Amino acid sequence: MVLWSRLAQGRVWDKLTHWLQDRSPEQPEEPAGPSALSYQRAILGVEPLQWLFEQGTHLLCAPETEGAWYRGYRLMALDGSLFNVPDTEANAAAFGRSCNQYGKGAYPQARAVMLTECGSHATVGLHLGDYDEAEIHGAYALLPKLSRGMFVMYDANVFGGAYLEALNAKGVRALFALPSTVGLERVRNLPDGSYLARLTPQRRAVYPMQRAVWLRVIEYQITDERLGEPGRVYRLGTTWLNPRTAPAKELLVLYHERWEIEIVVDEIKTHLRVQQKVLRSHTPEGVRKATLCAVSGAFCHSGLDVSLRCAGRAGPGPLEFYRGGLSAVRSRGR
Repeated sequence: MVLWSRLAQGRVWDKLTHWLQDRSPEQPEEPAGPSALSYQRAILGVEPLQWLFEQGTHLLCAPETEGAWYRGYRLMALDGSLFNVPDTEANAAAFGRSCNQYGKGAYPQARAVMLTECGSHATVGLHLGDYDEAEIHGAYALLPKLSRGMFVMYDANVFGGAYLEALNAKGVRALFALPSTVGLERVRNLPDGSYLARLTPQRRAVYPMQRAVWLRVIEYQITDERLGEPGRVYRLGTTWLNPRTAPAKELLVLYHERWEIEIVVDEIKTHLRVQQKVLRSHTPEGVRKATLCAVSGAFCHSGLDVSLRCAGRAGPGPLEFYRGGLSAVRSRGR
């Protein structure tokens, strides 16, 4: 249903099963109707698809994969995105919606937080929450997916001192945008222009820190207005404290790899779903299933891409999604 997002359930079922009729014409079977398919999908529930996602998605990059590593650490990106869901009472109650002085938003929205391998665009972690849920909650839900030897990058929406503590405990390094509201105790300047700082526990934090956390802060400005606001001071933080093994200029360039996860979101929302405005399910459970399937479908594209490169059939350069999905792969003769 994700691959044929514009077709009704009955037509998708026909596409999947018509070959059975061709193989056994002497045993014709009456096709399942839309109501029967909806009923059986409701009975099936979300658990099998959750299991399929957990078992079927995995890291794809090998040690020799170009652009997938930084000084021996696997590059990962963490980010959130909103999915529009059908405007039903059940979805609105389960997920919520935006509102402003002009009224409520057109659709309820579900907030997905994803963990993606930068080098392959393989999403290996997914947490789906309601519209009002902060992305840091999804980040905590995906902590079990992170392991020693990873270098995870994320934006200011995911920042949290206790989260950094948890990453340090797992042996995971982090590179992230520092919110302008975060105050730090500057301790010592470093030779590459960065400085060491301490992040102290805050009393009112949702996730309280146990002790102070050491950070390395990189402050910089840009001169090209196409890349941001000239004159504004941007701040990156990292738990990689040694400037000799990870120079500030290298980390500034490396942080742009975080945007690889935005390409994954674009693949799901624009190319895989053919710019459909909303997910097709009218119930919260159906929305969760549709989201799992959409992310799993994008993972299949990533697996195909990596397989082609391993077979030596793709051109040079870093791994990228083929715009338009499988049809584009076929059109290129791959």
